Amino acid sequence: MKMKFFRKTLSFFIVPVMIPILILGLLSRITLNRYMRNAIDERYQERVENHGTRIDAWMKDLEWLNMNLSNNPSIQFRLKNIISKCSSGIPANIYDEINTIMDLLYGTYNGNSAVESIYIYFNNAGRQFISSTNRITSLDYFFDRDWYDSYLSHMEQPHKTWSEFRVIAPYNFPGSTREILTIYRKIFLPGKRVPEGVIVLNVRGETINRRLNDLVSEPDHLFFITDGSGRLIFHNHQAKDNLLPGLAEGGAAMGPGGESYRIYSQTSEDLNWNYYLAVPCDTAYQVPNRLSQMATGLICLALLLSTATSYFFAKKSYGSLMGIVDIFDKATHGEELPALSQKSTDVYDYILYNIIETFLQNDFLHVQLSERRYKLQAMELMALQAQINPHFLMNTLQTVYWRCISLTQGPNPATEMLENLSDILHYSLESSQELVPLEEEVRITRCYLDIQTQRYKNQFDVVWDIRVPEASVTIPKLIIQPLIENSIYHGIRNKPGRSTIKIRVISGSSKLSIAILDNGLGMTKSRLEQLKARLAQQDIPEGGHIGLLNVHKRLELIYGERYEMHLYSRENRGTIIELRIVYGMKQE
Repeated sequence: MKMKFFRKTLSFFIVPVMIPILILGLLSRITLNRYMRNAIDERYQERVENHGTRIDAWMKDLEWLNMNLSNNPSIQFRLKNIISKCSSGIPANIYDEINTIMDLLYGTYNGNSAVESIYIYFNNAGRQFISSTNRITSLDYFFDRDWYDSYLSHMEQPHKTWSEFRVIAPYNFPGSTREILTIYRKIFLPGKRVPEGVIVLNVRGETINRRLNDLVSEPDHLFFITDGSGRLIFHNHQAKDNLLPGLAEGGAAMGPGGESYRIYSQTSEDLNWNYYLAVPCDTAYQVPNRLSQMATGLICLALLLSTATSYFFAKKSYGSLMGIVDIFDKATHGEELPALSQKSTDVYDYILYNIIETFLQNDFLHVQLSERRYKLQAMELMALQAQINPHFLMNTLQTVYWRCISLTQGPNPATEMLENLSDILHYSLESSQELVPLEEEVRITRCYLDIQTQRYKNQFDVVWDIRVPEASVTIPKLIIQPLIENSIYHGIRNKPGRSTIKIRVISGSSKLSIAILDNGLGMTKSRLEQLKARLAQQDIPEGGHIGLLNVHKRLELIYGERYEMHLYSRENRGTIIELRIVYGMKQE
């Protein structure tokens, strides 16, 4: 029993401490991995993009020549014409033009140390082409001919750019051979699919590799460049002996020594090359890894301390809790409870007696409060509905009505007013039903308007706008008449000239809107705010607009949160009172 209690108590103590710590640790690790690692990845991705931009700039000569030749048919025509005329030598009349072209080529050739040579070839029977190293020459007398065979084999293929490694021998002595990377770019006329020729850029691979060494200076960062087929073409010095498999897959890769690398890649659309930056995961994520380790250590330490503290308090509280259990057992069997000494410092005895006493008091008060609230709502609703004159007025009006008939020997305006007033009183007192059909409420409202029309002749017109099947809607009785009375007494009675009152009733799928609009005196903004404040009070305060406040309170008691009243008013422009009731349709 004692060990079971200890285990259960320990679980109660540890769980509230352990769960927040675990959640905090989990959130911290997620935050570190998501935000810090993402920020690091974005930084390295930006670096590889910048490196790619630099490398593209190194190769800009090829794109520059292609743009000038492909987008200017006149230049193509002139170059083709010059090459065709130079099959047996350079004519004197085109010598200046050739010098201008060669100056451009030599400027590109001399300005970029990575460029071995540049060839410009247009399709011609004499196989003449322009070389940055030998001006205009023929393939029949030139030492480098392999590029021409590659061009012919790729002429019908769809891609416009390709590259390959080649070995050239500029001189006829041993050791003069060198390996170069040749980049081809087809020349097209606008709208043509068959190439007019090709631009050949020969690049010194060792020069590019040295530049990559300077570009990526970190000793453990590896940088690779592959062509469209995934073949390695350039790399920095660090990557020479650390070729990583699966570069094209991106994400992560393993080095030959088992180390883990994070791969960041970028593709060059102009050259169809892929740039890869491989960074050791331990280097890239050094900060978040250390923070994660620290967070894990703190979590373990906190769990250890919480376990020791929970065990200590569980053991200390065991005796006191057993005493409380004994008191409950005595209370269950009706035995006398031990008295709590005033000098006792045992907090469990104090808590026990206070809980029992507070529970009994709260339970009793809750029952009383529920009964009072129910009675208060019922009495308040009955009192609000009973604020209309009592029954004896209706009987007295009937007597006065027949007396007027007997004196005037027939109906007259006075008897009509008495008849309408009798209908209103009878309607308000005849039934204890809470809800009535809308058509009955409209009929009584018309009776009230007939009385007021006789009283205030030529002072206002009434416009009815009812867009709802009246038989299908039920509403609390006498909610429209007080609103119209409010408009007459506060907006129209003291206004010179003729005014208009509009009664609009609209129903939707589950809502009912009742609005009273008038173009009377209206209210100032401050007075409107005061009226809204009175509507927000719990009790009906004394003062004007009693009918409006009465309607608002009744609807609040009946519908609760499904009812809203909206007031809109502008001084000398009029007032709008709108009642919105949700689910006002009568249940079939």
